[in-house]
Amino acid sequence: MKIALDINGGDHSPAEILKGAHDFIISHDDVNLILFTSEKISPDYKHLTDSPRVSTFFFPESILMTDTPHAAKKDKPVNTITGMLDYLAKGDADTAFSCGNSGALIMSAIETVGLKEKITTPALLSFIPVFNRRPLAVFDVGAMANHIFDADHYFQHIEEAVYIYRSLFGVKEPSVKILNIGSEEWKGTHGHRKLYQMLSESSYRFLGNIEGDKILNSDTDILITGGFCGNIVLKVLESFNFYAKEIYNNIDCKTHNNLLHFLSEEFSYETVGAALLLGLKGKVAVGHGKSNARAVKAGLETCLKYCKI
Repeated sequence: MKIALDINGGDHSPAEILKGAHDFIISHDDVNLILFTSEKISPDYKHLTDSPRVSTFFFPESILMTDTPHAAKKDKPVNTITGMLDYLAKGDADTAFSCGNSGALIMSAIETVGLKEKITTPALLSFIPVFNRRPLAVFDVGAMANHIFDADHYFQHIEEAVYIYRSLFGVKEPSVKILNIGSEEWKGTHGHRKLYQMLSESSYRFLGNIEGDKILNSDTDILITGGFCGNIVLKVLESFNFYAKEIYNNIDCKTHNNLLHFLSEEFSYETVGAALLLGLKGKVAVGHGKSNARAVKAGLETCLKYCKI
């Protein structure tokens, strides 16, 4: 397996990206990493770059987290993200992963890798850890955050989301629900009601609407939400993890596998590391902008699983 990695993407790049890459590569002797960078890599990471399973490509620019996607495309056309995606598009890598500017990554992926036939826009599929059961898959969590809820758009991605979930977790018929303001089929916007009808008439295991207070205590496998709302849900859950860590660090609670330990240690983006960009002709994963080494390693683990399905 070959994973292309943008080491200049993210708030803590390149140091945390390189640390995470090192921790990952030493655990997998059957994987090759292809690093894309705009600067010389410090000798401190010689143990990584000297590996025969690690190769490095240099590009003149890297896209900053503060760059707008359109400005980046105009001012920095040859950069680490486009270089990485071009490598994927040519078939020289099995997947591409960046913790950098997600807007620029998504725009570049559409142009460089291309959308699948009949797919009009991508969607980001992320995984939320759930206590004592398999993770909850959620999409869209931000790829189309500036767009209104479009039933046709989200219905396009159900097949791929179900296939990924089935492949990763061995669930023959993953259940699907829609995040809404009520469980009744007539609740929500026109788009929500239309999607409800489309899914009701489909062969998918559709179980109706779900409200926000049931996200973490239901048996749902896949949750559909608009990109704007989905991104907010993800960030709210991240803030919850922060408070759980504060509680955990202030009481004597070191027992593994209990709920508080789960909430403080496992209920975090750091344990998932990457969201999968649906609808593309190639496999692209998007990491959190604030990813540390732990999150990068987890993201690469997610990429490896993605490669194998």
